[in-house]
Amino acid sequence: MNASTKTNLLPKIAFTVASIAALAVIVALSSCSTTPQQTIKIPLQSNAGTGYEWVVDGETPSTLQQMDSTTEPQGDEDLAGGPVLTTYTFQSIKEGDGTISFRLERAGTPADDDLQVTYHFTVDKDLHVTFDGSEGTYLEGEEIPTPEIYAQ
Repeated sequence: MNASTKTNLLPKIAFTVASIAALAVIVALSSCSTTPQQTIKIPLQSNAGTGYEWVVDGETPSTLQQMDSTTEPQGDEDLAGGPVLTTYTFQSIKEGDGTISFRLERAGTPADDDLQVTYHFTVDKDLHVTFDGSEGTYLEGEEIPTPEIYAQ
């Protein structure tokens, strides 16, 4: 390889190295610019045969958005009126504090024993969620379920 060939290859090598470096910077910046939201799942148990179900009581806080709610039978699916688990799913969307309350009711009428649970959360600037505690009256003999929090 003569000096002239080496001189002609240098700009091509420099361009290739600069292109790879620029691509690496773009990939690194794009992964930093997206903040992963966190998802909260709150499982609440009831009995299908009673007609009562857990419903969100009041408005969802501006820091969280309700994404879904699903109800699945627990145990023997052939058992009419058996226990069911309703899982509410929320996603962090904005920094701040938030409270979500649920009430056990049938057709808009609260249960006689006024079963109600409230969950407290904090969402930081990176949309990470911290569970700050819960309070209320849940099913007899049962503790208020702990929410599951995970990144998308």
